[in-house]
Amino acid sequence: MHKKAMRVVRGLSLCLLLLVGCTKQITYQPSILDTANPKETVERFLRSNHTGTPIGEIEVTDKYIKFVQLHETLNRRAIALAAVTKTPAMNTTTAYYAEKYLYYQNIGKVEMFKKNYYWVEIYDKGAQLLFWVYSYDEKDIKEFLDALYSMMNAN
Repeated sequence: MHKKAMRVVRGLSLCLLLLVGCTKQITYQPSILDTANPKETVERFLRSNHTGTPIGEIEVTDKYIKFVQLHETLNRRAIALAAVTKTPAMNTTTAYYAEKYLYYQNIGKVEMFKKNYYWVEIYDKGAQLLFWVYSYDEKDIKEFLDALYSMMNAN
């Protein structure tokens, strides 16, 4: 049994190594001079690309970007009760909206990566991940970065 567990661990380690090895960080120097309408560019990009959590509302201002994101949680009590009583589970998820603000003045670093798509991770000044977004189009994600840096430099 011990040898089998070791093979599984080695196999998982190899898979993890391959996944990480395929990811490449891209050095990109944003051009804030080429950005005509940074607010519109940021909003258009965020509405048309993937952020991991569905966004219901976006507001781009001179100071921050406001997101209203849809979240769902499992109602574990309803699921457990259904399992005990052997009845269909009712109300197993709860949906709620959460407002999130991304203040330009709090942004510390922004990193861009490439796999078979492009993504950007936005960190605060304490290296805490604030937000991430991805796109399949390199030109779009670079325009987003140009506009974001333009908004950051305006503050």
